[in-house]
Amino acid sequence: MEAYLTSIFNNKLSDGSIRLYGYKLNKLLSHFGYISKDESSKKKYNENDFDISNFKFINDYDKVIDFIENSGFKNDNKIAYLNAILALYKYGNLSFLDKDLEPLYTNNRNEFNTLKFQKYKDNVKNPNFINYQELLNLTPPANLKLTNTNIEDVLDRMILYFSVRYPLRLDLYNVKIVTLKKDLNSEDNQLYISNKNISFYMNKFKNVSAIGPQVIHITDDDEKKVIRAYLKYLRNYNLESHLLWKFRFKPYTFATANAYGKALSDIFTKFINKKITMNEIRRSYESNLINSDRYKQLTNKQKEAEHLRLLHSMFAAQYYYNKV
Repeated sequence: MEAYLTSIFNNKLSDGSIRLYGYKLNKLLSHFGYISKDESSKKKYNENDFDISNFKFINDYDKVIDFIENSGFKNDNKIAYLNAILALYKYGNLSFLDKDLEPLYTNNRNEFNTLKFQKYKDNVKNPNFINYQELLNLTPPANLKLTNTNIEDVLDRMILYFSVRYPLRLDLYNVKIVTLKKDLNSEDNQLYISNKNISFYMNKFKNVSAIGPQVIHITDDDEKKVIRAYLKYLRNYNLESHLLWKFRFKPYTFATANAYGKALSDIFTKFINKKITMNEIRRSYESNLINSDRYKQLTNKQKEAEHLRLLHSMFAAQYYYNKV
């Protein structure tokens, strides 16, 4: 089914959303008996045998909603199930779907979103909140000589460095290194490095359809030095790759954003014995920015530009991520 979803959602949804919706639709197909639980969890069925008419279960609105509401799912899971169904309505071009049910599914999704947003009204820091300066202290200084022969330690530190300074969701997992401007494209997430400039070209992330592709320029000279030193280190150890994270522990690429997120959390545990997620980094970053004296001097247009560096809007930053 993933091949089918990719074909209809291509350039409309991120890879992460396609995988998530595919997983949720698999679970629904399994629940309604169209595929076995074994096929659902391990994807053993043949993609070529997938029958899109199986999605006709969506027309049984009462049973679908009963499953979503009464199976013990957390609110975010319920929203994901409904988003998957609504994505089929929007992009699937499935004539057998009952169009009259689409607004009902939309209303259900909106109700769960309302519950989700209510929890953001109390934006007090929780016990796991970590001060942004603490995060910066974990990463290499600009004058660091990357001569450490413990390759794993160096790569872990650099994953922290990028994740703390450029917390671009978990979409850092698949960033490609580009050194020639002609090699930039509109499909991949890329780190473009020229003789003078370093910039992220972000084309694939969760809400790209809402805010569009983003170019994030690295303007701090010290940060540029560290990034160049890291790439030189990779070359010196014959680890150079067009992928930023191809060589960590053993040669492999982060296959998914979730794999990158787990590795990031494990690295924090290694250094400070505390699991920190990318969302917690983003909250720390935005809280530090929004409560700074510099932020108070910015125009709204400048504030919006600052928050776009994290691939979200000023409203999202101030309402969802700022903690006091």
